[in-house]
Amino acid sequence: MGYTVLFGAWLALLAGGAVETDPAIFLRNLLGPAEARLAALRSLEIEGDLRVLGPRLTAVQMDTDAELEAVLVLDVETARHVVVFDRRDGVWWVVDRFALLDGSGVDLREVVEAGASDLVIEEAAGGAGGGLAQTELSVYHLVDGRLLRVYAAVSFVSVCADESRRVEFPRAESGERGYVVERLTANWQSRRAPPVCGKAKPVLQRCTAYRWDPEAGRMVADGSAVGARRCRGRRVDG
Repeated sequence: MGYTVLFGAWLALLAGGAVETDPAIFLRNLLGPAEARLAALRSLEIEGDLRVLGPRLTAVQMDTDAELEAVLVLDVETARHVVVFDRRDGVWWVVDRFALLDGSGVDLREVVEAGASDLVIEEAAGGAGGGLAQTELSVYHLVDGRLLRVYAAVSFVSVCADESRRVEFPRAESGERGYVVERLTANWQSRRAPPVCGKAKPVLQRCTAYRWDPEAGRMVADGSAVGARRCRGRRVDG
């Protein structure tokens, strides 16, 4: 699991021959003089001397090698930015970065395998194609220096329908990893006027368990008895 590291502790890394993609240097520039801050923001394709709010740098084990990775989360005006750094043989590089809407949820939790945290992002936005609102939850897993989206769930509310997907992750104390449980509630036309949306339909409730498939590189639906048991089980923390 991740642990947040104070800025002063990261500065100790600078004596070890850090490169420009070192997260400590990146954070120092964000908190530094205007010229350094502007250069750091431009590297994220952010133009202008905008206010940076509460950057948070976390050292975390995200893969199977001995060196820790780092995740930087910062709020700039009305956006939230996430930068994922990896390190191998003492050299840092940027694995991936995300520009999210303000208020998006960012979490680190062990989903795919024990001892390796995954990046969980939940972003809400106005829906497309007649949708009024949409929330997308994604799980990203680090494999061989690449950040793969291995699971995604979309919930939405539109003019004539809404679908809610409640996602449950493995309990930290259970020791089990490599699965998620998705509980869907779909409500079509039942609360809207028939002239607008058509005849009302019964509310649908469905549970699907997903398991990690390393060959596919993603979570896949688990139709086995184990998957059924997980759907019958009590709600896990999610």
